Amino acid sequence: MARLVESGGDYCANKFERTFPRGFDVEVFTMESFERVYQESTEPHHREHVTPYYRENPQEFETVSLTADQVFDEPYMRDRGELRITLDEADDYELFRRIYAQVEYDDILPVDAAIKLIDDEDLQRLNAHVKQKNVK
Repeated sequence: MARLVESGGDYCANKFERTFPRGFDVEVFTMESFERVYQESTEPHHREHVTPYYRENPQEFETVSLTADQVFDEPYMRDRGELRITLDEADDYELFRRIYAQVEYDDILPVDAAIKLIDDEDLQRLNAHVKQKNVK
């Protein structure tokens, strides 16, 4: 959110260049730009998911990219687009099960500790073959 406000843009996402793991997608937009999307969008998938309209019509909006190196100092947290840390399939669940069984946490699981565990134990092999479903 801060990146969008600082930039003065309409739409900010970390999906333009995949540097965060799949499942860490973040998209924010201004109310003003959202009202424009509401007024101008006619396709059903724009009504259901909203943000594809921004990406399909970049000439209409000031878009801002967020990359992992802008957020994390640790090298192992940067450029991790090959990781899949999202829950859609049974193999994704197995990855989550192992992470939550082995990483200590109180209320919120520390992302850096989860990724360190994935790296240390080569857990990405559990769900690397799972294909991400498309929005459309």
